[in-house]
Amino acid sequence: MKATQLLMVDHEEVMTMLDTLVAGDMDATDAVLFGRVKDALTLHTGVEEAIFYPALRSFPETKHLIEESYLEHKEIDALMASMTPGSSTWDDQISELRSKVEQHAEEEESELFPQAEGLLGEEELLRLGQEIQAMKVGKSAAA
Repeated sequence: MKATQLLMVDHEEVMTMLDTLVAGDMDATDAVLFGRVKDALTLHTGVEEAIFYPALRSFPETKHLIEESYLEHKEIDALMASMTPGSSTWDDQISELRSKVEQHAEEEESELFPQAEGLLGEEELLRLGQEIQAMKVGKSAAA
């Protein structure tokens, strides 16, 4: 599978989990689900930063988008680090996290991924997809 396709699947999976957290009343399963969201986002940003972004960073067309994406990852990481399921600010924080993740995913899918398709081509995107899958398997095996 191409790198862009794999990353879009990640976006969909995380958004589904976040939608569940936003819609629900806080209960014991929210802490578990939030842990899964954090793990999924950490793995996703890790593969983007280690494999996908470096492949696009040298292109003038995508350099700005890549730099912006790194900043968005840092914002999301900082927000997740400050969150505690069940806290008085939980509902606001989970809504903010969902909004930030959604905006980031939409920007990638509407701007960065189409450019990646044109700049890197099918063969390179398939190769990057294999690298991403291998990194994910390695990370999940280590967990």
